[in-house]
Amino acid sequence: MANDGTTRSISLSNGSTSERIMIRYAATENALYFYCIQDGNSRAIITTSSYNLLEFNKIAASYKQNDFKLYVNGVLIGTDNNGNVPSGLNQLNFNQGDGNQPFFGKTKALAVWK
Repeated sequence: MANDGTTRSISLSNGSTSERIMIRYAATENALYFYCIQDGNSRAIITTSSYNLLEFNKIAASYKQNDFKLYVNGVLIGTDNNGNVPSGLNQLNFNQGDGNQPFFGKTKALAVWK
């Protein structure tokens, strides 16, 4: 991945941007964000800028009612213990869920488990 100043996202959604889980790289901040958006409102946000996100990193996120976590390279970055989980998450998108902020980068594996 190169830093071309763009924001890139991978999301799990119900086909809309009002119900989604999203991992986003904001190049201008060199920051990684984990968002949970339910009913169009952010319910959980966890962020870090402690890693060189232009290098290979293992990123994992977990979510359930009132329990959201973000991991980078096996290290727990942060938690948010307040929020509802979006419903109907059945679409994996290499963007923020509406075609904007497309993900450009290399992935070795991507998986979603219930």
